[in-house]
Amino acid sequence: MSSAKYILSDKNETISWTYDRLLSNASIEKKDLSLLGFIVGILCIISILCSLILRIFIYLYGRISLSKKSVVESPSITSSTTTNNTMSEF
Repeated sequence: MSSAKYILSDKNETISWTYDRLLSNASIEKKDLSLLGFIVGILCIISILCSLILRIFIYLYGRISLSKKSVVESPSITSSTTTNNTMSEF
């Protein structure tokens, strides 16, 4: 931190001027960098939306499979109770 203060105070530079100088040395313009940031932001939003959609599908699939299991298990429960009732009569 002290070296950064020394560089800025010694050469009387501002952060924006240093940023412009670094970009000119790397031959990247601000427009290209902002376009890259925009594209990366859009890709992040798309990935978040895809993960949310995937979670919704997994949640709905789990609920559907649970409802199918409860429908399949309910006749076996009623048949076992009728069997128990029949045996209790004897």
